[in-house]
Amino acid sequence: MVVFIPEEAERVWGIETSIRNLRIQKASLSDVGEMVRWALAYHAKEPEVRKTLSSPLKSLHFTLWLVYNWFKCYNFKAVVSNRMAGYLQLRPKAHDRVSIHIWDIVVHPRLRGKGIGTSLMKFAEKTAQSKHQYLTLGVIESNAPARRLYRKLGYRNLQGSPTCFKITEIPEDLRVSSKVEFKLISGEKAVSCRNRILLDAVESVLGIDERKTFQSVYLSSNLDRKSVQFRIVVSTKEAGYVSIKQKRNVKSVFFVLHPSLWNTDVEIDVTKLLIDRIREGLVGPIKICVVQAYEKSLSAVLSKIECRSERAIGRLGLIKKLSGNRLKST
Repeated sequence: MVVFIPEEAERVWGIETSIRNLRIQKASLSDVGEMVRWALAYHAKEPEVRKTLSSPLKSLHFTLWLVYNWFKCYNFKAVVSNRMAGYLQLRPKAHDRVSIHIWDIVVHPRLRGKGIGTSLMKFAEKTAQSKHQYLTLGVIESNAPARRLYRKLGYRNLQGSPTCFKITEIPEDLRVSSKVEFKLISGEKAVSCRNRILLDAVESVLGIDERKTFQSVYLSSNLDRKSVQFRIVVSTKEAGYVSIKQKRNVKSVFFVLHPSLWNTDVEIDVTKLLIDRIREGLVGPIKICVVQAYEKSLSAVLSKIECRSERAIGRLGLIKKLSGNRLKST
């Protein structure tokens, strides 16, 4: 299937491009090598990818992972004068039928700013809207040009993206004054606890409508098998959720507290106990991961208890509601 973009696409879809002989078509197996090379070159600017590519073995694994994901995606390419000018990868999400994800989108460096990225995005929306309610994507927080494009096209951040704090210095005295407990949970109970607290956090920042959107698109029933889950209890009441995973010499923690306790002394005590617990027998740093909805509050707490932390540049999860889809809201 070949979809031509120029005059007719401008008239029907409102796509603007200064390149008149642009077309978008389904990528073939022969395009895999070139798309993978483009992906390696483009994403090498990202800190984590750059670190991965510095090791020959990790670089090989990453390349094979890109090839593997090619077969998991719907792959399209933008063509100008019979040469690839950019590509688009759409990947269905395993846990929902409501949305489809833009796995990757890249435009050749010499052809940026000419409307090819916009054309690919509009094509993705047109392709998705007959079967899906939402189109989602991820973008590095520091990628200002891409964020401007997505904002112009109507994508928004639901503040469900993860933000990571690397704790580099912890005070010796972290005494807790109130009764705080961490109770071990697993399976469906852990999923239910995590999702309740997450939804309440999102609703407190963005409102009930965005809570419903977040629930439809982002919540899953999966847990990291290598992590241990805890229910935070304060005076017999459920107050939050924590999962802890040891990965080599780093303890990685996902943490979210019920919004009714934000900016309170209890929030300080819970954070103190959490850090005190996970630093036992610690070799290496602590990484605390939270959703953006809770980021501001946790940052203030870490400052109050004199923990020195560094915030990592993360990837924002953006979303757009599509029109003309056949599904009803859940």
